[in-house]
This record gives sequence, C-alpha cells and structure tokens, in this order.
Amino acid sequence: MFLTINGTAHMSFVDLPLVLSLLDFTAPGLERAIGTIDGKRIASITDDILGAVTSFLFNGKARPLCQLEDKVEEAVVVERDLKRACR
Repeated sequence: MFLTINGTAHMSFVDLPLVLSLLDFTAPGLERAIGTIDGKRIASITDDILGAVTSFLFNGKARPLCQLEDKVEEAVVVERDLKRACR
C-alpha cells in the first residue's frame, strides 16, 4: 500500500509540528518543511496509520488498512496491493 497525507511535508512526521502546535506557535516560514497540517492532527493520523499497519502485520487484519481513507480524510491511497484483502 502506498498512501499520501494531504498537507504534509517531509518533516511533518517528526516532533516539531506537534511541539509547535502544543505551544500554539505559528511559523509560516516553516510550512515548506513541516507542512500545513496541524501538529496534533498529524500525530493522530500517524497513530491511526501505525495502528492499522501493526494490526495487519501482527494479526493479519487488513480491514483497518482498507478503511484508512474513510477514517483519515487527509489520506489518499495511491496504490493498494493487499492481495485482494480490501474487497
């Protein structure tokens, strides 16, 4: 599975966006690096994705992965190859 998260940039997936969000600090100049998505939101999205991947890898449950686009409105599945598990 290959997916993108709208509003993110490469550095969206480190602690900086969350810290800035918790401090209620805005830094428009950093948007190119950290994206436009709120730090608390990207932390929640990351938790959802990791939970779905973990469920698939360790429990063989594909449904959470198959439903990511429904659960996470910013997620866009670009390619889905789960051996027909998402039918």
